[in-house]
Amino acid sequence: MSTSRDALAARIAGGAARRTSTKPDQRGQDAIRTKPVRITLDLDPETYRALNRWISQAAMTVNPDLPRLSQSRALRAMVRATIGETAATGAVIDQLRNERR
Repeated sequence: MSTSRDALAARIAGGAARRTSTKPDQRGQDAIRTKPVRITLDLDPETYRALNRWISQAAMTVNPDLPRLSQSRALRAMVRATIGETAATGAVIDQLRNERR
């Protein structure tokens, strides 16, 4: 057991000896995240059903020949529309205000 402790101590000491700077590491400062970020959303059953009805109607509007639209694709489009459009942003802000009361 002391042999593995000695080996670990030697590895730690070797790593410390290789460090020549006392400044903190700057890695990640300029990194750009490329991996998508996952979020989770909990909906009550009625809102979930309403969302699925809306997605079904939107799928028919987008492509009547093949009406398929995933929830994630629809939600991504909703987020982009809300971020980029004043009217959609206003509607969301009004909804948030009404929920606060």
